[in-house]
Amino acid sequence: VGVVASDSTNVLLKNLKIHGFTTHGIQAGRLKDWTLEETMIFSNSLSGWNGDIGAKKSSNTGTITFRRVKILYNGCGENPSNGQPQKCFSQSLGGYGDGLGTHETGGNWIFENVDISHNTSDGLDLLYHNGQGKITIKKSRFEGNAGNAVKVATTTWIENSLLIGNCGYFSKNPVAHGVDPCRAGGNTLAAKFRQGMTVSLFNNTFLGEGDVIVESSGKECDGKEKIISRNNIFWGRDEFLSRGDAPALYYASGRSGEGDGPCNDVTFDNAHSVIFHVKEIPAGCRGDHLICKNPLFVGPLSTDAYNVHLSPKSPAKKTGKILSEVEPVDYLGNPRGKDWDVGGLEFQEDVPALQPSEILTPASGTPEEKKSTKPTSSDFII
Repeated sequence: VGVVASDSTNVLLKNLKIHGFTTHGIQAGRLKDWTLEETMIFSNSLSGWNGDIGAKKSSNTGTITFRRVKILYNGCGENPSNGQPQKCFSQSLGGYGDGLGTHETGGNWIFENVDISHNTSDGLDLLYHNGQGKITIKKSRFEGNAGNAVKVATTTWIENSLLIGNCGYFSKNPVAHGVDPCRAGGNTLAAKFRQGMTVSLFNNTFLGEGDVIVESSGKECDGKEKIISRNNIFWGRDEFLSRGDAPALYYASGRSGEGDGPCNDVTFDNAHSVIFHVKEIPAGCRGDHLICKNPLFVGPLSTDAYNVHLSPKSPAKKTGKILSEVEPVDYLGNPRGKDWDVGGLEFQEDVPALQPSEILTPASGTPEEKKSTKPTSSDFII
């Protein structure tokens, strides 16, 4: 294991590459107020971050922050001769494969400018959050994970991000030794609800080739729960495990996955969005400023880094709503101006293909990102 921790508070891990370990890059629990910055967790054979250090004794508190962090190709070995991932494997061969997963946990989890991609199970798995805290995701990318891209179970805010659920990424990939494609349906976003919980989705680009793009579940609802979606693109490919069948835009799976129990009708409040090639498109796409047309990405959409920039004729251009509560920049830090586009990326002339490394060097940043990150109060720095 690269880093092992428990019962530790006020920790900063910065400028690290944690890679090539035979189990986990980080195995840590019972943490309080941790920060990771400018760090890569890469090609660790079982997982990137494993938060399970024992049942009923792994829960975290305080604020756990990831800023300009990459968690990539976990569930894979690392070729010592060239540093590339190799022999990727998942649960059917005794592996694990989450980019980041926990046991039951609390705490406020913050992800800013992170890339959690190409892991052999789920990308970000916080489905065991106990509701004591919130999850915030900004200007981040989740792509090519073999399970669900993002899983949450507490009040969540996601903005200006790319959630690309190409869960069949490892199929016929030469780095794969045995990876189960589209585990647990391969859904792009899975949210387990509890009473009064809200999931807010603003100016994101969602792609999916699993069963569902946005799924809700849970057994503790009282009718006040909801998903609020504004200025999002939802684009479905044919389901990887059922070619010719499009993924559902949204499914309230309820208690058992069959749409039962008190969480079987969580509200999906979707407006000012572009929707294409999914099941159950709203009838005629009328009202709420929904556009049911091909978003016309630049492409290609079948590489290690999907190019989801908007083309000049995209219907997502200048059709978004200005949202005062959302930072007025896109995934790369480009300003949105006075006419917002729908999705995670504003239209740009002559844009290159998105590259995985761009997550650490955005085109521009907020003043907070440009401030010195010299530590001032951490008790323990690695």
